[in-house]
Amino acid sequence: MTDKELVMNAIRWLPDDVTIHEISQELKFIASIRKGVAQIERDEKFVRHTDKPRFVFNPRF
Repeated sequence: MTDKELVMNAIRWLPDDVTIHEISQELKFIASIRKGVAQIERDEKFVRHTDKPRFVFNPRF
């Protein structure tokens, strides 16, 4: 399926009262999924970069 066909199918399934912002968010989501699948197919590792710790260790408990 081409990117154009994918976009047209995605928009077709959205409700009639969807906003342009919501369409944009949906397309960004689909693009990120396709990017991740392509990385997996190329056997690339996923690295999450964040400045925030996932949890904070508190030795008092």
